[in-house]
Amino acid sequence: MLRPEVLKAEAGPTELFFQIRLHPLPLEDVPLDLYTLDPPRLPGGERVVAFPYHGFDRDPTQPRYALSLHEGPGGFFLWILQPEVHTFTLFARLTLCQKAEGKALSPLNPPPGATCPSLPLVQASYTHRGLLGPGAPLALRLQFRSPEGWRSEPFVVTVP
Repeated sequence: MLRPEVLKAEAGPTELFFQIRLHPLPLEDVPLDLYTLDPPRLPGGERVVAFPYHGFDRDPTQPRYALSLHEGPGGFFLWILQPEVHTFTLFARLTLCQKAEGKALSPLNPPPGATCPSLPLVQASYTHRGLLGPGAPLALRLQFRSPEGWRSEPFVVTVP
């Protein structure tokens, strides 16, 4: 079974940035989901969650893997395709989930009745502060998970 390790987790004004390492080297495509643990609630009742994606400004010199958002067995995932290295750079933006309850929320696979729009992923003018308004700064507890059953240790990112 893969063992994920979060090496770096940082927040800039427009994206969350993660560097993770998988042991042993994956032999096939790797599906990932990013859960927000105990997601904070804004005054309007929305839950703040992190939505993983491939990133716009990914370093083109980054070796030997591609990222893709698509459906697979058990849900929708951020996939690491044909990895040839152990360490990966991943990104996330925040979104607001409506009608979402629970201790761990994934905007890729929200609970029944909840909506977690992906619009922030494609907005050129997106900023965390623009989405959160007076709710910023905010600390998020996050965890990477896979449908194969492995999980990273929970980690915290403070969003400016």
